[in-house]
Amino acid sequence: MPQKKEQLFHIYEPNDYHHFPSFVTTDLYLQAFHMYFDCLTREVEEQSLYPAMVKLSQEMYKEMRRVASTTGNNALRQAAERNAAFYAVGLSVLTNQPLQPLSNEFRGMAKDEVDAINNTLDKGSAFLGFTERVFPYSLFKPRGHYTRSDTLKCYFRGMMWLQSAPFKIDVSEHLGAAALMASTLSANQKLKALYESVNQ
Repeated sequence: MPQKKEQLFHIYEPNDYHHFPSFVTTDLYLQAFHMYFDCLTREVEEQSLYPAMVKLSQEMYKEMRRVASTTGNNALRQAAERNAAFYAVGLSVLTNQPLQPLSNEFRGMAKDEVDAINNTLDKGSAFLGFTERVFPYSLFKPRGHYTRSDTLKCYFRGMMWLQSAPFKIDVSEHLGAAALMASTLSANQKLKALYESVNQ
């Protein structure tokens, strides 16, 4: 007979009160384990990974802006400005705050990225180089336990951006930006430690 039980253990619980043995199946164990793991994951993401990703994005944004404003090399400046826009987008969706200041060349493109992420509509992207096909912004729609709080929603969108936004290695500007990003993370011990704290 259908019943309104929210959890599997609610079915077994009355037996315990009546001192009646239960036949506990693996589905109950797996669900209990899943619930525990899900709760543990949420706590780690909200309390540790989320603030670490915000801090890493802030520091990388600042470093890229510093490089862009101090270098005399035009290609390096361009790469730094592209990376500043990349981290500004991540920071904006992580914190649900307006974009940080960016160069005129990348400000509009970065705003388009934030809007596309928040609207989760698949479309082209000038910034990512998706001019002849669409980029799947529907990936950024929070799901599962990421819908439980505003922090988790922001964390989901920010992490999806930071790990899914592609750099095209056959485009020299993208390759240069990726190389600068890797070089900066490798050379700056503070940023490297912050990155490793998330990566590990």
